[in-house]
Amino acid sequence: GMLSNVATGSLDRRFPNNELAHYFDAVIASAEIGYIKPDARAYGIAAERLGALPSECVFTDDKPDFCEAARHAGMQAIVYTDFVQFRGDLNTLLRDAEN
Repeated sequence: GMLSNVATGSLDRRFPNNELAHYFDAVIASAEIGYIKPDARAYGIAAERLGALPSECVFTDDKPDFCEAARHAGMQAIVYTDFVQFRGDLNTLLRDAEN
């Protein structure tokens, strides 16, 4: 899913032809729900729309404060710096979840 602090309609302009629906099961725009990251309610709505518990979600963002807020909301989180780092951190989380 995608949780983004954007204005209403902004994502539709950036991603035409239902491109978002192709890549995401749920797209949550802060302007549409009335809460912005790092408000815990935004993360809760995102998990709910995905049909998941917060503890079943892994949130990623390049802003450490948003990742910390996701952790406080019950999610696991990865601060994104580059793809190689992200992939390694995600693989570690998935391996730990299997054990």
